[in-house]
Amino acid sequence: MFSGFVSDDYILLHTVRQADGVDWPFRRNDAGEAGEAGHFYRPLWVLWNLGIYKIFGATAAAFHVGNLVL
Repeated sequence: MFSGFVSDDYILLHTVRQADGVDWPFRRNDAGEAGEAGHFYRPLWVLWNLGIYKIFGATAAAFHVGNLVL
């Protein structure tokens, strides 16, 4: 819970910082690109993390606790 961001966490942060609405993850992949483009398409995962980001900001502990809640 108390570790910092590592590896693909930075891709996730990049993605949620770009999001401009609730429908955004349904139009983009998890890297923020239009279409599949070789990444997994996970709109609900992106929405979950977008909610955490909007409420708590870029706080690693909040994302880790969110993962534990799931």
